[in-house]
Amino acid sequence: MKTKFSELLKIKKQKVSEIEQELAHKRHEQQIMIKQIEILKVQIAEFEYPKQGDYSQMRIALVKRDSLSQEKEHKENMIKYFDQEIEKLN
Repeated sequence: MKTKFSELLKIKKQKVSEIEQELAHKRHEQQIMIKQIEILKVQIAEFEYPKQGDYSQMRIALVKRDSLSQEKEHKENMIKYFDQEIEKLN
């Protein structure tokens, strides 16, 4: 039975469905970031400095380690962003 509110209810249901899909997408992206952070943590923990060589090799190793740390920090910030987006969508 159609009422004058049927179209409004249909639009509301569509909007809720869109929000639920977006929420699921954000949660999925957040889980991906968490897994990537775990991988970076392992890489940082297993990082080894060169045992021999000149200063440039040591400098390259330091830059690589710093790069891993910065990437981890960036992904942690992305997780905070996803937390905020998830909270907003809820």
